[in-house]
Parts: sequence; structure tokens; C-alpha cells
Amino acid sequence: MATLSWDLWGVYLTLTEAETREIETAADVGAAIAALVAAADLHAGNIPVTAISGLLSAYLEVEKALVGAVDQGNGVTLNLPWLAVWYEQFWLIYPTAVSLRIQQQWRWCSRCTGLFFAGTGTTAGVCPTGGQHGPNNSSNYKLVMDDPGYPCQHDWRFCAQCSALHAGGFPGRCPATGSAHVSSPSSDYALVMDNPNFSGQHGWKWCQNCSGLFWGTGGTCPAGGVHVQGGTTDYALMN
Repeated sequence: MATLSWDLWGVYLTLTEAETREIETAADVGAAIAALVAAADLHAGNIPVTAISGLLSAYLEVEKALVGAVDQGNGVTLNLPWLAVWYEQFWLIYPTAVSLRIQQQWRWCSRCTGLFFAGTGTTAGVCPTGGQHGPNNSSNYKLVMDDPGYPCQHDWRFCAQCSALHAGGFPGRCPATGSAHVSSPSSDYALVMDNPNFSGQHGWKWCQNCSGLFWGTGGTCPAGGVHVQGGTTDYALMN
């Protein structure tokens, strides 16, 4: 899943390997990049999406081959300095290769105890206790995404309905609809498991009822009652 972020220096659109190849082969580059930017903006805040899409479309019409050449098999980040955005100078845009994709802004919800993606804010999605997940003083957790060679447990997915992380092979229960989580479209997230030497935060567990990841005891499970740990695996997250 494409991610859109920004800082003091500019705006960044990071594409997965599949999305990068989609752009390389698209007959209509403008439509393809506009769709990716719009999807990424669902969790990115108040970035001027129309302006970003227009700039990237103009850039990719000229430099699509360069983007393909820069890609090293993990996708690319399209870097838009603020000068490029403010003055509509698409030639200031430049691509950089993604060596290991790490997505930040995953948060612990203090009410349901689940893990959710907050984008650039502190709240998002749908919490089984009502309203959105968060806000709270959660750490900024970082997950490895779309790296098939990363030696961890893969096929963890982002649910676009509730913003929670869940195991892709198990439908679980989504609090937004009361039915299964939606696993597509989503990046492939990889989690460290049963590695006591890993320096991140340990004690995360998989709930066998909702299929989500949670930390602590109890919480609120969208399947009803409290979360129930499935198995004895210890998951650890970078924070």
C-alpha cells in the first residue's frame, strides 16, 4: 500500500514494488499515480492531493524510465521538496530506492489494546469500544513491509475498514462491520516472533477471535469479550 508523508523538507510518496511496476507499465500514468496518491491520502492528513497528483503525473511522463532504473526490488520513494510543491516545479522531484521498507505511525490503542495505523495523526479507524482508535501516549511502532526476504512471520495485513493489523490467513472480526477484516489492498507486514534477543517491545500477542495483534491483558475484542491469546508466540515490535 502506497504511503504519503511529509516533514520540514518536503512530501514523500513511497510505493511498493508492485505499485512501482504498475507505474512503469501504465498506459495512463496520470490516472495510475492519482489513484495511488488518493489511496495513500486516506491516512495522511491534509496534504494537497490534487497538486501532488498533478506534479507527479508531469514528472512521471518524463522520468518513468528513471524510476524503473532506480528501483532495486523493494519499491521507490518519490521525493517532492516543498519548493517543487509550492512553485509547481516537477523537475525538482527525484526518486530514491527503498532498501528495507519500514512504515512508522503504528500505535497501541489504550482502550481496545490493539495495534492500529494512525498515519500522521493520533486517531484512526474504528475501535470496538466505540469511535476511533486512540488518542493516547503510545509509542511510534515501526513495521517492516513488502520485503519477502525479511526473516520474520509474514502475511500480516492492514484492514482498510478499521485500521487495525491482523493476520492475513485468518478473517477474524472487524469492529467496523462486524464481519471479516478486509486484507486487500494491503502491504505484506512481517513481525519478529519468538526472538528474545530482539531489542524491541515484547509481549504482543495474536488474538484467536478477532485475528488482531494486541498488547497487555484484556482489552476489548470486536468478536466480543476480551482478547484471547492464540498460541504462545511472543511478538516484538520496533519502537
